[in-house]
Amino acid sequence: MYLPSMLFGGSSLIHLFASNPRVVLLFGVGTLMTTLLQSPFARPDVIGTAAYIEQLEHNARVEGAIDPAVVERAQRAARALALTPTPRLTAIVEETLRACGSACNTIDTAAVLQKPTMLQDVLLLHTLNEAKHRRDLAPMTVAAKTADVPR
Repeated sequence: MYLPSMLFGGSSLIHLFASNPRVVLLFGVGTLMTTLLQSPFARPDVIGTAAYIEQLEHNARVEGAIDPAVVERAQRAARALALTPTPRLTAIVEETLRACGSACNTIDTAAVLQKPTMLQDVLLLHTLNEAKHRRDLAPMTVAAKTADVPR
């Protein structure tokens, strides 16, 4: 009954595959792994995510969305922050990882403090976040000052 339509790629082939739970499981796991390897929303150590982030950074630089002067100032501030006492450094790292959200849930504060390159990256993220916060607050501060001026 299924033989003629199987030769021509009919839906009977799909019915045969779907009748076997192992085949369905194999296709499901294969699809899941393919999606995780290519998705930008997978864990940070997945190859597809790293490539996606690199592409985003490249596009941001090309479009001028990243100001090199701001990044340079943030790098200098991060190097200066690295010299702060350990209790303050721990608080900064914890605050930055918390602000990072679910993407940073698997990162341990102690591991960051032990690895200098990771610490430098987290401190750079902290200083960039602070620069963005100051930039976002600047228009509101100017508006508040002009509103207080008597006319």
